[in-house]
Amino acid sequence: YLKSENFLNKVNLELRNDNGYIKIINRKKINEGSYCEIFDYNTLYYKKKLKRTYSTEPQWIKRLKYEFDNMEKLSTSPYILNVLNYNNKENSYLMEKCDCCIYDYINNNPNLTEADLTNLIRQIIYGMKDAHNIGIIHRDLHLGNILIKDRQAILCDFGLSKDTMINHSLLSSVTPKNSHRFMAPEGLIDFTQLDKTSDIYSIGKIIEYLTQNSNLNQTLSYVINKAINRDKKYRYQNLEEMLNDIESALE
Repeated sequence: YLKSENFLNKVNLELRNDNGYIKIINRKKINEGSYCEIFDYNTLYYKKKLKRTYSTEPQWIKRLKYEFDNMEKLSTSPYILNVLNYNNKENSYLMEKCDCCIYDYINNNPNLTEADLTNLIRQIIYGMKDAHNIGIIHRDLHLGNILIKDRQAILCDFGLSKDTMINHSLLSSVTPKNSHRFMAPEGLIDFTQLDKTSDIYSIGKIIEYLTQNSNLNQTLSYVINKAINRDKKYRYQNLEEMLNDIESALE
């Protein structure tokens, strides 16, 4: 059985035992990151699975499970990607399908209005507020892990997140997908120093990017500059304060 399973995996097929019936399922790999691969699962979900190279490495197994657990804690938030069915045997879980990442969405829709952009900015902040409110910081927020579904921003990839309610931390890995342009400067020196104000820095850089070809860039210049201050003590200390300043600037 194992030999058959390994062979079928090489050609994007999956051998599944479904209530005693052996099924061969077509699994098209659609993307991959530094340690995981993404497969088409059905019309509603993708499967995120640990790469075979890391399937026996405890630190990578722990990282994937930790990502799933933190996102599951945020399952009531409409701005966080829905995940389900963690499979300990194959180190995988299902995640809802979205339309694209925000980078592609912005570049493929050059005529987005200021209202469209401000809605996206609000949704990103709402999602991170939901995370911060239960003690979870993201630590790796950039354009590749903000998805779009039905024109709404959805946050994902909490694999480098840190739950401040427990004494647990994971080290960063650099991948082509992760641009350090959006990481707070303290994280480039010592990744463990990233905190809630570091997420706020990332959001400030994302707002700067989203509004670069819009009058909103000037309208929100005070908010952007405060959020991305190199000294974290001069940044916004919470997202509620940042959101209030955004709303005031838009009046």
